[in-house]
Amino acid sequence: MNQFPPAGQNVWDGGDSMIRRALYWKRAGIFALTAILTGVGIRQAFQTNPSSVYSRGLTSRYIPAMFRQEAQSTESTGLSEDGTKAFSGRISLLGTEHSGPGESIRLSLHVYSTTPNVRMDRMETEIWFDRRRFAFDHATGLSEPVRSEPGRVRVAVKTDHSFPEPGQGEYRKSRVAELYFRPVSKEGGIGSFVLEGTRFLYQGAAIPISRLGTDHAQVRIHPRQEEDRNGDGLVSIGDLAIGADGTEQEAQMVGKLGIYPYKRVVVIGIDGAGNAISPDAPYYRMLTSRPVRMADHFRLPHLRAILKRGAVSYTASSTEPTSSSPNWGAMLTGVDYKKHGISNSLSGETYYSGAYPTVFSRLREMAPERRLAFFAHWSHLLDGHIEPAAGVAKFAGDDGQLVKDFVRYVDSGQAVDTSLLFLVLDEVDNAGHNRGWFTRSYYRALEKADHKVGEIYEALRRNGLLDDTLVLVVADHGGGTAAVGRAAYRSRSHSHGGRLAKTVFFGASGRTVSSSYDDHERLLSGGHTRDVAATILNALGDERGIGDSTPLPGMFLPKEEGQTGEVRIPSSYAEPQADHSAGTIWLSKHDQGTHGSPEYELSLSDTGSRSKAAIVRLAFEPGKGWKGQEAPSLHAIPLVPGIRAYLAPEAKWGAESRLVIIASGLLPMKTPLVRLVGSPNAPAGSGFPALRPLQAAIADFNGCETLPAVKLVETGTEAVR
Repeated sequence: MNQFPPAGQNVWDGGDSMIRRALYWKRAGIFALTAILTGVGIRQAFQTNPSSVYSRGLTSRYIPAMFRQEAQSTESTGLSEDGTKAFSGRISLLGTEHSGPGESIRLSLHVYSTTPNVRMDRMETEIWFDRRRFAFDHATGLSEPVRSEPGRVRVAVKTDHSFPEPGQGEYRKSRVAELYFRPVSKEGGIGSFVLEGTRFLYQGAAIPISRLGTDHAQVRIHPRQEEDRNGDGLVSIGDLAIGADGTEQEAQMVGKLGIYPYKRVVVIGIDGAGNAISPDAPYYRMLTSRPVRMADHFRLPHLRAILKRGAVSYTASSTEPTSSSPNWGAMLTGVDYKKHGISNSLSGETYYSGAYPTVFSRLREMAPERRLAFFAHWSHLLDGHIEPAAGVAKFAGDDGQLVKDFVRYVDSGQAVDTSLLFLVLDEVDNAGHNRGWFTRSYYRALEKADHKVGEIYEALRRNGLLDDTLVLVVADHGGGTAAVGRAAYRSRSHSHGGRLAKTVFFGASGRTVSSSYDDHERLLSGGHTRDVAATILNALGDERGIGDSTPLPGMFLPKEEGQTGEVRIPSSYAEPQADHSAGTIWLSKHDQGTHGSPEYELSLSDTGSRSKAAIVRLAFEPGKGWKGQEAPSLHAIPLVPGIRAYLAPEAKWGAESRLVIIASGLLPMKTPLVRLVGSPNAPAGSGFPALRPLQAAIADFNGCETLPAVKLVETGTEAVR
């Protein structure tokens, strides 16, 4: 029996009543589904950026694609002049804008379309570039092998989905391939990458193009500084000690010297770890039982060994919502989620290009010739949290693969001139979602993460990088909810903002980190995930501030106190010696100098028998008659044969100066080396300002740098005892 009504008969005018009811409920279901999905889209948008809900058309942005596509097809006919369907849109190369001589250059190929009704299954294009500056390395996302020759690469990609309109760099839908190049010129300069000969095809037939915009790319190669003799991408007292020769070039080099407590920062992030590494963290044998103390049941030897040399807060807070992207975003930008707006959903679609630059972008600006590296399992972090222009080397994989990549990166020597290595381990968070936070399975995953942290730390030690590396260990959020002394509930989630979800640890280990000196970590209190950003930048010498971020109070020693503990001579240097103290540089003040102004003498004690060169930052304390508009004239007079002394004004800090001393042989201990005096033409009592030492560094004849304490004394007697 035919269950459909005759042709032309309205189903509502007759026919089977079951059919009428089925059609009615089908239409009602479609309407309800549309309303639900529209509401979800608006809610996600409001969490990310409330103003966007009102500034964009709801129909085009938030109604599900199955309905939106039909509406879009009426907006553009997509026809060429002869009436056939034609492509209209834009292609772009987006990626690295600044690179050092040894870095890999990544450029992403994007396609944007204003005619979504035009079907295509293949795109072909050529990238032309300056073969004197670049060479093609490899590509990902292609449908067939690259055809390349010097200065030209031809690629073909499958295009089996529709592309968005030109917008804010939505990589998930617009990116079709990634191409990697390497610099071949040591001279630096700017080179262009130009797209030519682009074709779109469907089933082998070329599609007409009515309009095609093209965004090319430019990359500036920053050459290594000639004075960088140890290859770390910086010019410091160690470089001067290696090539000391007393020539005019040595004198010119003094003006470029900086003091770097750390030459790189390694961030080890453990996703979902909360405050679980605290000995007092809760452990639930069963989710229905009361918690017991974690340290009585589980061991984290590698994390404990790192932190006992440093400081940690177990009471830091995450931003809300207490989920991953908002908090990794806070660490990278220095502001809370309400400002940076990086949600989990947004980071899965769009490159970060917000108003608050990330630490990667700031470090690229500060030292463009140095490397940057990011290791993460979650693709949202690698794509949705970094500005493509920063040129960060990305490594993806599970936790085991990430650690292998990190160790290989360090062992290959690339970490020497890398400013920031940011690594995120993911398996602890997975265990929390699968089996519950603070359960046995959760802590077993944390023990595995601890072992991987040990591999990371050992790679740094093995390559002699620990002394000038700041190691940060952090978590983005915790999970579960519990009242004090009660059983856990909501144990497999963390976005609710409960105490266990919001409390995280924030630890640091490095030569200027304030230690407790009793084989236990120095306990700090408070802090926030956003404070990671300022901690990174301050450690690397950028004191301009970033967002609302500040280093934790008490985490670092004052600069004039130098470094803590003993110095381990890196194994990468020739003739490694036994451990030795960083020592002290003394600045002895004599109130009545030759010209009626204070005079100072500089001497060293316990800085090591191999000391070759030293640099001291000096501040001018305003005295009578001197208002501090400009640094006064100072003269450095060597007091020991074979000692050379230089003075250079410090433009970075204003009314300051740098004193650099270097020996033809080695710097003697406990004897005045240099006398600092004012201008001999200054009238007596003219109010020459007092000097105050701020910070110092010493290098041995292999270029190994240490940070001695710097102290001011009223007479020279204490300095030479």
